[in-house]
Amino acid sequence: MKQLRAVSEKCTECNLCQKECAFLQKFGKPKAIADAFEPSRKDYQAVAFECTLYGLCTAVCPVDIGPARMFLEMREEAVRRGGGDYPERGVILNYEKRGTSRHYTWCGLPEGCDTVFFPGCNLPGTRPGRVMQFHEWLQRIAPSLGIVPDCCMKPSHWNRARLKARFKSMLATAPVTLERTLSPS
Repeated sequence: MKQLRAVSEKCTECNLCQKECAFLQKFGKPKAIADAFEPSRKDYQAVAFECTLYGLCTAVCPVDIGPARMFLEMREEAVRRGGGDYPERGVILNYEKRGTSRHYTWCGLPEGCDTVFFPGCNLPGTRPGRVMQFHEWLQRIAPSLGIVPDCCMKPSHWNRARLKARFKSMLATAPVTLERTLSPS
């Protein structure tokens, strides 16, 4: 496991990522997690599924080892070994499923759209006005820029086939253009 080895060998245990991340505050430094990881034990497999994969750890890491990439790799290993079926993840996976359904998905894709601004669901859910202002500002630079303010599906990143199927389905079932959505009826 390439990322696991990289974290084990290169992490300086500087504590910068742990200061910023509630997950690492609970479970420990990335090096300690990498060194203790035993892929055949379900309790070790489950730790990787606790990480949100937001990547704040990577952003503050002075040696650029990317602990979030390690946790994704650990998830993939758990799935490969037949693990990864954790009932406690059901709530977030159901939230993701609803968030990518045709009932909640919205795509603002103007005519000739060739690039999409994809802020995920957290920021649009908490600051929708700011997200739309930023999108409008970006459209002054790239007029054909679209927007998809929906779930990024990070909980499914351990299962790439599921992730690809959901993203494809989301785009296929919600091709609403920005002009149609924002123009008065």
